[in-house]
Amino acid sequence: ATESPMARGFSAPITETPSDSRRRAPPKRKRFYGRGDLCNGSGMEVQRRWLTLGALLLLAMIVLGGAVRLTESGLSITEWAPILGTLPPLSQADWDRAFALYQASPQFRLVNSTMDLEGFRAIYWPEYLHRLLGRVIGLWFIVPLCWFAWRRMIDRRLLRGLALLIGLGALQGLVGWLMVKSGLSDQPRVSHLRLTAHLGMGLLLFAATFWLSLSLRCRWRACSGRRT
Repeated sequence: ATESPMARGFSAPITETPSDSRRRAPPKRKRFYGRGDLCNGSGMEVQRRWLTLGALLLLAMIVLGGAVRLTESGLSITEWAPILGTLPPLSQADWDRAFALYQASPQFRLVNSTMDLEGFRAIYWPEYLHRLLGRVIGLWFIVPLCWFAWRRMIDRRLLRGLALLIGLGALQGLVGWLMVKSGLSDQPRVSHLRLTAHLGMGLLLFAATFWLSLSLRCRWRACSGRRT
């Protein structure tokens, strides 16, 4: 009689089903946006520093906004030109035009009717620097974010948070102009509600940016602990 394989001490081959192979497959590691390891220390550290400096710029923006409020300079620029308003008046004709626009505002008619061009320049510069810093902050966030996304060095969770921050920043600029516009009507004062919303959104942007920076630091420490 022929001896069976079981009698020789061998077991029959076991076929593995697709469901078993899926259960035994190692878990996938999270990756950056399209490519790269989430625990890439150099990329995460660069992003953390970038966000930390962005938070400091937002804090400087809030402080400068307080100086604008105290010097009553917020109504000195009566136009909202996000692109064309990047450059200040460069000639005497430009200064005369900006001063003529301010002379048509209720703040000049009711409060500063005796102000000359030199006095106008003194209140013009704080508001101009405030708006210029806002443009710089926008570029500070948008340009590196585009570079990180192009190089696929940013994970989707951080990408969503930064997209939300940029959207809030754009809304903050619109709220700031609506606040200024409220003081260019009949009364030479801005709406207190819009002023509160403008300040509150600035503090929210600062806190959210700083929180994102701290979260990157905590994630990097967690990755370092797993490697060691």
